[in-house]
Amino acid sequence: MMSPDAVPEPYGDQIQYYIKLHAFTIKKNYPQLEDDGIFYAEKGQGYLRTTYKDKTKAGLAARQINVVDEPVKFRYDIKDQSLLIPITKGQEKTFRVMSQIMLTIYVIGILTLLYLFLRFVYDTSRGKPFTRKNVNRLKIIALAVTTWPAVVLLINLSMRWIFSEYFTPQIILKGIIWEDSWSTFRLGILLTLLYGAFARATYLQEEQDLTV
Repeated sequence: MMSPDAVPEPYGDQIQYYIKLHAFTIKKNYPQLEDDGIFYAEKGQGYLRTTYKDKTKAGLAARQINVVDEPVKFRYDIKDQSLLIPITKGQEKTFRVMSQIMLTIYVIGILTLLYLFLRFVYDTSRGKPFTRKNVNRLKIIALAVTTWPAVVLLINLSMRWIFSEYFTPQIILKGIIWEDSWSTFRLGILLTLLYGAFARATYLQEEQDLTV
């Protein structure tokens, strides 16, 4: 989602630090035009070349497409198609620590969910699928998977708010972010339904055991 990077300035020996926002890219108003949505830097100043239709004139002139080079405060990684926000050395250290903390939490979360899933499979293979432990495991997994897309979107939108002065209307979330979030959410819904079914089956089994 984000990572701090240090790259040399185009002019001078000073090192400029950037935070890379992987989730954001430049929107193309007219993808068929090669000059649309192009970033370039000249004499230390970044520019974003955009195209738009001239709506001030009527008739055929309304279809005229104008090209404008707008000065921007950000930089752009063409290879990764990601936004680069200039930051100070102190901010770079802060964001690097934050990135490491977030990565650690993410890895611990993935390992925890994997452990819960393997325990669920193990108990089910032993003929004990409908237990309170399995229900609780499914509940945690379903809740984590369902809420994860909201967490990702919240983090990315907070980055847009924090660095709002660097954003322009041409900067948007990548389509892959929305697609991955929607796919993960749908998986979470399926897991939630599975949790509900197991919870109901477990309840009925407990009622049957008490009757016997």
